[in-house]
Amino acid sequence: MLFKLFLSFFKIGFFAFGGGYASISLIQDEIVFSHKWLSLKEFLDVISISQITPGPIAVNAATYIGYKLYGLKGAVVATSGIILSPILLITLFIVILIKFKNRFKNEIFILALQKTVIILLILASLRILKGAVRFGLDYKDFIIFVLVMLLLNINILLKKVKIKIYLVLLLAGFLGILFNLVL
Repeated sequence: MLFKLFLSFFKIGFFAFGGGYASISLIQDEIVFSHKWLSLKEFLDVISISQITPGPIAVNAATYIGYKLYGLKGAVVATSGIILSPILLITLFIVILIKFKNRFKNEIFILALQKTVIILLILASLRILKGAVRFGLDYKDFIIFVLVMLLLNINILLKKVKIKIYLVLLLAGFLGILFNLVL
């Protein structure tokens, strides 16, 4: 079972272009839907804990899930799996870029990766929203979610507006407190 856990997180790490948030839907597919090691509710709890814990969200999630399933050994195995595959992939990518740097445009590859990351982020956001609705997201939470997504998307689309992520998080927290006091 530990080997299966390692392989699952190795696969997640291999395909998790764009960082931790882009990997959330991959982790959900593998852990919740394929292996059924966690319920959707447990997975949402893992994501919440992983977000507030210092460090990369995918590594935090792997460590937490591994520990929850198999204790300390599981935490080490899952964390190793999610870290090892990107290290190998980056090493291979660097070797290929150095060897073939004059034969193809790196920009085309980077643009393709950027599109993939955007799709993974949208998918992760929608899946988390769907799960949250299923487990008690009310209209106030939904309004906050929409406002934060609008702020972040305006920031991405305009590129000129530099919205600091910590300010968006503070705004979301403030709106959550305000909505719960007023509404």
